Amino acid sequence: MPNSWDKNFESLLVWLDADRDKAGAKYEEIRENLINLFSWRGFNNAEELTDETISRVAVKVLEVVSDFEGD
Repeated sequence: MPNSWDKNFESLLVWLDADRDKAGAKYEEIRENLINLFSWRGFNNAEELTDETISRVAVKVLEVVSDFEGD
């Protein structure tokens, strides 16, 4: 049985793109960009910060998806 993280992550992927492969590619691009941003800003734990950021967005995705505009 999927846990809440699985459901949230699945909602995030669906929001990124209905096509699972495209959603995965977008997710990886976003993750890479966040890691680069945190690294550029001098954080040594860029991957951890990226994972936490994505987790927070995944929890909120169902709340914002209907009103969100843009990429």
